[in-house]
Amino acid sequence: MCADWDDLGIVLMVGVTVGLEDFKGRAVIRKTWGRTAKENPSIKLIFFVGSHSNPYYNYAMIEQESNRYNDIVMANFIESYRNLTRKSFALFHWVTTYCNKARYLLKIDADMMIDLVRLLVTLETKNVPDKFSCGKVLPHERVYRQLKHKWYVSKDQYIPDFFPTYCHGPAYIVPRRILFKLIKVQLPVNPFPIEDVFITGFLRSKMKEGIDDNVIWFNHEKKAKINEGYFGVIKIKT
Repeated sequence: MCADWDDLGIVLMVGVTVGLEDFKGRAVIRKTWGRTAKENPSIKLIFFVGSHSNPYYNYAMIEQESNRYNDIVMANFIESYRNLTRKSFALFHWVTTYCNKARYLLKIDADMMIDLVRLLVTLETKNVPDKFSCGKVLPHERVYRQLKHKWYVSKDQYIPDFFPTYCHGPAYIVPRRILFKLIKVQLPVNPFPIEDVFITGFLRSKMKEGIDDNVIWFNHEKKAKINEGYFGVIKIKT
């Protein structure tokens, strides 16, 4: 995917974390906000998926899709919400291996949308801090202890009742320098399941890296309707 890039043209890699069977979601992104990546040589977009829990799953459809668009990477882990940490780290490793001249990685969920042209202009012309750039900073979030909650965390996993400051997960930007620090982290057998807390909270704090909230902005109540689906909107601040 990045073989045609020269050293001066590499600015933004967009990594969309998406469900294996979300064929419609990927199609909508390619036709709408993701189309910019096909039209602008400074941007590349990939979809990152895991493998199916059924060992007999037929991958024919996604193989056809991949062969047609050349924008899907499948990592070697079972697709599930609790494996999002693994998915993000697989994305980091892939980018630093195959597109390692990219100056920034935008990690974004498949149910979000963003103006990539405006983001590119900001990254190229503004004095963007060399930090994690977040759409929404969460400074003092209480840990969910309810067993059936989507973001349940046991005392065995994390003892304090509040998380460290972290980036709300639908989208965040990682500069190349920090990306190369992240891939040196050895993931435990069962990594912390809440991906944004683990990466932009625990690891960011451990690496003594900062957070900036002056590049992008996210309001979870703001939705945009595209092709009968609703997308969260990531705004560009500058």
